[in-house]
Amino acid sequence: MPRPNPEVCPESSAELVAWMTANHSGPKRSVRALGGGSSPVWNSNPAQTACLLGTSRLNRVVEYPARDMTITVEAGISMDQLQQVLAAEGQRLPLDVPHSDQATLGGVLATNTSGCRRYGLGTIRDSLIGVSACDAQGRLFKSGGRVVKNVAGYDLCKMLIGSEGSLAIITQATLKVLPRPHSAGVVWVPLAALGDSEAVLASLVTTQTRPVAVEVWNRTAVDECLPEVTNVVTGPEGFVCIAFEGGDREVRWQTTKLSEELRQLRIDCESRLRSEATETLWADLNSFQNHRLPPQFKLSVRPSRIVEVLVKGTRLGFSLATHAGSGIGWGKAAELVSPSDFADRLSEFRQFVENLQGHLRWLGGSAVEGNPPAGTPLPAGTELLLHKLKRQLDPDGILLPGCPAISSRTP
Repeated sequence: MPRPNPEVCPESSAELVAWMTANHSGPKRSVRALGGGSSPVWNSNPAQTACLLGTSRLNRVVEYPARDMTITVEAGISMDQLQQVLAAEGQRLPLDVPHSDQATLGGVLATNTSGCRRYGLGTIRDSLIGVSACDAQGRLFKSGGRVVKNVAGYDLCKMLIGSEGSLAIITQATLKVLPRPHSAGVVWVPLAALGDSEAVLASLVTTQTRPVAVEVWNRTAVDECLPEVTNVVTGPEGFVCIAFEGGDREVRWQTTKLSEELRQLRIDCESRLRSEATETLWADLNSFQNHRLPPQFKLSVRPSRIVEVLVKGTRLGFSLATHAGSGIGWGKAAELVSPSDFADRLSEFRQFVENLQGHLRWLGGSAVEGNPPAGTPLPAGTELLLHKLKRQLDPDGILLPGCPAISSRTP
């Protein structure tokens, strides 16, 4: 994906602090933080006229005591570079990030990016134990520490995750890491009808296995993103994929056990193991988010309602790939339609998701002209808290002006 050119790109935290301090005491220009610019969340944000402040030069490894299973790095390091550093010690950050060659750690934190292994391994929130950031006035602050057990008053680490650079600019992070697994395995269930996935997902409530990913895709998403992947087992309407990782014996037992449990329910399935190049499996299962044509919207519902969402969205003509175990879904138009037709379909789908007490967010795309479709509004209480938080940390509204979720304006 093309990366915008930042207007300011500091090489150190001290240089960033100096620029932010001068800006706050002087022109008070609006500022938008830019990591790799790869996230559809970043590209959907309306603050197009703000000064772009790049963090890609803040890419140093600060400290890596591998035996402590933690690492401290600057926020501009790319996810590929970070994983390469960890791989040299047989470790990894258990996170799936689209466009990982371009995405930065700070961007992943700011957008709360995750992928298919979110179900079993959690999100970046579960790995973050310390953070440093610079606020709009040029004040550098820290939260957390370099060990897993730390006490630091307010949990500012969690506050910055998903804030999209509207509260502060992340400069450094400390993460806990895990050993690299030896094997990965999957159980594929081809779907003759999307409703058939209900029984498969229900069986996971009582299974003796512990999957790290549970995926359900409709057929249009499969045909778009995985047409040349020969090891994908799909049916006329799509597939369910339940994936595992760990030691060889552990993965083999779990795939065999789950296959037996499904066959007892008269559900056809096929299991496969991968002892080498396991990362290609996760790349395949995250390919919808990583596709050259990025998803146009993201939705979240209770996992128990994800099949209903898949059925409805497919009928409306959307390609849908869901992290079904987590209730997260990504979608786009499956066919060329007029802007007005697309907007009508998306509006109907959003209302359906909201009726299930879910949330749908528009991420952008070429199928709609003019004003972007409205996303699900935040609850009034949540929006009020966000306004108060914004006023405390950025009373002048310098960071990320126009952000729909957080603004310095009184609601």
